Amino acid sequence: MATTYDYIIVGGGSAGCVLAARLSEDPAVSVALLEAGPVDKSVLIHCPGGLAVMASTGAAMWGSRPYRKWVLMVAKAMYHAAK
Repeated sequence: MATTYDYIIVGGGSAGCVLAARLSEDPAVSVALLEAGPVDKSVLIHCPGGLAVMASTGAAMWGSRPYRKWVLMVAKAMYHAAK
C-alpha cells in the first residue's frame, strides 16, 4: 500500500519545520517532512557563537554529497510509490 502526501517538504531546518507546521494545521492536508542531516549532538549547534565557528570550519556541510544522494533516493522512491 503506497502512502500519498499532499505536500513533501525536503529539509527539516527552521523554514522547513515552520512550513510543515503551517500546512499541517489543516486536518484535510497530509504533509511529509524529510530530514537528511545527522543528529545535532555538537555543542556548536546549540550555542549562539557556534554558528560562526561552524561556518568558518565547514563543520556542518548539509549540502555534502552523501546527504544529497540520500534525499534524491528518497524523493525517487516516493515518486515511484505514488504512481
